[in-house]
This record gives sequence, C-alpha cells and structure tokens, in this order.
Amino acid sequence: MVAGEIPGFLETVRLALRLNPTIYTTLPGTAQGLTYAITIVLLASISESLGQSVVLFLNRVRPRRFVLALSITTLSNVAGYLLWTLTIWSVGNLLAETNQPWSVVAVIVGLAYAPQILAFFELTPYLGNLIWGILFVEHDRNRRSIALRLGHGDMAGSAHLRAGLDRHPERAAHHRPADPAPAKAAATPRCRRPARGGPK
Repeated sequence: MVAGEIPGFLETVRLALRLNPTIYTTLPGTAQGLTYAITIVLLASISESLGQSVVLFLNRVRPRRFVLALSITTLSNVAGYLLWTLTIWSVGNLLAETNQPWSVVAVIVGLAYAPQILAFFELTPYLGNLIWGILFVEHDRNRRSIALRLGHGDMAGSAHLRAGLDRHPERAAHHRPADPAPAKAAATPRCRRPARGGPK
C-alpha cells in the first residue's frame, strides 16, 4: 500500500486485520474511511448474528422471533461500537487533551471490528467456541492497540505527561518526588539515655 493512497474495501479489511499502521493513519479524517468503518461494523454485526443463528434453528424458534433475535444482536453490536467510540473520544479529549475529532476516532474504532467479520465461523461444529474466543481476543487486542495509538493508554498518557512537563518546566516541580532525606532523618530513632541505675 502506498502512503496517502486510500485502498479498496477488501484491502482495507486485510490491512486492519494485520494492524498495519498505514491504514490507521490514512483513512481517519476521510469520508471514505468513515464509510469503510461503518460497513465493517455492519458486516461484523451480521456475521455474528449468523454465527448465533444455529442455536435459534435448533430451538425451532418462530420466524418472527428469529428475525427479532438477529436484529437485536445486530443493533447491540452497532450500539456497542457507538459507545466505544464515544467513550474513547471523551476520555481522550477530557483527560489526555488529544483534541481528536469524533469522526477520526469513529474510523479507527470501526477498523478494530475487522476480526468480527469472521464471526460466522461460530457455525463450525466443535470448534465454534474456540474460534469465537480467538476472534474476541483479537478484537480486544485491536481496541487496546487503538487506545495506545490515540494516546489514551497508560504508556501514551505517561509520554503525554512527560512532554507537557518538558514544555512547562515550572510544572515539573509539582511532579518530582519529594526529597527522601528529610523523611529518612525523621525515621531515624533518637538515642535514648540509659536508665538510672543501669550500666553506663
């Protein structure tokens, strides 16, 4: 992929699955990137719904309830995507002071849903739960990586604090550890005089 060039949708999914840093810097802030992100989230939601449809078939759920259950699963995933986006954006702007636009965070979080597109493999006999667990771990790893990239993780937060202290030396004194010498001196017990009548 050439830097600055927006790839096709399938190539975007492939790069997102590999956590390619180029795709996370090229797509955010573009209208096509937001379209890709929403499409990935919708496909991931539908794929997970299909993966859970076997249980509904085995339980002989009525068609109306079947469609309702799949719709609820899809909508819950979309709501989770919006909640994650809002949470990361709010924490980043309020605590880390990154001032990232909401659309940029929405694109990056949407790319993190790429592993969930393979959620329909839950249909695989005997291996469905294992595959779902692997996809869940991969999805969670992507979200943590995204939080660090946006500066909302502990590592990035520490770096942001150090950069702020470098720009404002007058604030550094408030963040420096206190001199341990007074505390050590205070903790040293005083010499007691020997009791009367005891050995001198």
